[in-house]
Formats: sequence, structure tokens, C-alpha cells
Amino acid sequence: MIGNIVAGLGAALTIPSVTVDFLVVAGGGGSGSGTGAGVGGGGAGGLRSTVTATGGGGTLETALSILKNTNYTVTIGAGGSGNANGSNSVFSTITSTGGGKGEPTSGGGGGTGGSGGGGSDPNSGASGTAGTRTSSPVQGNNGGAGNGSGGGGGGGAGSAGSAAGGDNAGAGLGLVHGIAHFESAHVGAAHGEALASVLAEVMEFNSSVSESTYKTVAVDMNIQADSKVAINAVRSLADQISIRFPPSTFGVTSDMCEAIAETALIDSVTSNNPIAPTKAQIVEILKSRLN
Repeated sequence: MIGNIVAGLGAALTIPSVTVDFLVVAGGGGSGSGTGAGVGGGGAGGLRSTVTATGGGGTLETALSILKNTNYTVTIGAGGSGNANGSNSVFSTITSTGGGKGEPTSGGGGGTGGSGGGGSDPNSGASGTAGTRTSSPVQGNNGGAGNGSGGGGGGGAGSAGSAAGGDNAGAGLGLVHGIAHFESAHVGAAHGEALASVLAEVMEFNSSVSESTYKTVAVDMNIQADSKVAINAVRSLADQISIRFPPSTFGVTSDMCEAIAETALIDSVTSNNPIAPTKAQIVEILKSRLN
């Protein structure tokens, strides 16, 4: 369209541009379906970034040049439902590929995605087929093959899939997802924003037993290997990319906190949290973020 305007005027036109950093994370893959010997876990959504270390051997990318006063496509990829890949996330020309689905107990292989989906163990001892990661550009890790009686966990952005990983969609998730599931389902919050709204606070809640893990996060972010530093860096990064908002932004009110806490407690993913939370503790986390 701009080219047509320039041609019509018969004159040169200079459009100012700006250079922007980006961090684009796609939706995670859903687990496989079925019962019995175990199903594969979904792979993490692809990660492409100019601001922090990427997953699965990926590299930091070059900042993006965009034109001022121009509309660009922005799509936030949703997590995959059962036996489905996650959705892609898009920012202008940058596309992060959704995580691969897990393999169902009936077989078929983990899905290819930003990170590959995990294999299952459909034949009670045979290894399932691990999903592979997107290779151009690399955005995550391959999934793990099913092994023994459990499905292989999907490869995460930044960590490889386990050969004998979890047996359900919630493997590896925790309280952040337990809270965010309610926010996404009942008040329409984008899942990524719902997660970011309480991520740092739940990290603080878990810090007494997760210090070594958070030090690893700090190292991956090229900062001091300290648990508190890592939590503050995660909070700061979410603010920098404008994905961290109070839950009240999505319509969550103080009156909803107890219902959210009750729902989070019975959500299967919360059972994976390093510390088993009480209803009162979840309510406290939520209320600390409402304003």
C-alpha cells in the first residue's frame, strides 16, 4: 500500500522505523489421550527471543526493525487440548511454534512442535516415539520416548524431555497453572497473562524448597546465581514485555479469591507444586496481586 502511494505521488517517502526486542512463547502441547500404560506429556511451546537465553540449544536472535504507525500481527498461542499441539504465537514476522502433543496410549508418536511431545508406552514395555523439536530455528527440545510404564515427558524450552516422564497432562506443572486455569476459563484471561500475573509470587511461595532450581534459572538468564535475584528477574522480565498484570485487570475481584483457591486446590496440576498450599495461602497470594 505504501509503495502504491509513493508511486502515485511520484516522490520519495521516508518511513521512520524503530528496533524492538521480543520474546515470543507459543502454547504448550496437550497430553496424549487414553488410559492404562501411560500417555506422553505435551511439549513446551517454542521460545524465540532477543532478551534472554532460549531453550533447547536455540540462540538469541537479532532485534526486529518495524515501521512506526504500522499495524502488525500479534497472536498469543493457546495451549493444546488433549491430544493436540499447542497454537503458534506470532509477533510480526516472528513465529514461535506450538508445543507438540503427547503420544496417546494407542500409539502414533509424540507431536513435532516448538518442543517435541513425549512418547507413551502403548505396549507395556515398548518405548513410544518421541516428538521432535522444530529445527529452523531451534525453539526447544525433543520429547522423551515412553519407557517402562510411564509416558515420556515433553521436552521443555530449556530442558530436555525425560525418557520415563509423567503420565498425564499436568506433569511438571504446579500452582501457577492451577490458579491460571480458573482465570482463563472464567474471566477470559489469556493463559500466558494469567500465568504471569502470579508467577513471581508463587515462586516466592515455593522458594524455601526450590532454591537450587531458581539458581539454575538465574544462571540461564546470565545473572547472579541467587534464588531471590532469579525471582526478581522473572518479575522484571514479565513487566518489560508487558505480560504481567494484576488479576483485577481481567475482572478478578476480591470476592472471587476463595472460589479460585478452591478450584486451584482440586486442579490436578496443583498436586505437582513443590509445597502443598492451603486455601488460605492461595487466597493470600491472589489478594497480594489484586491491586
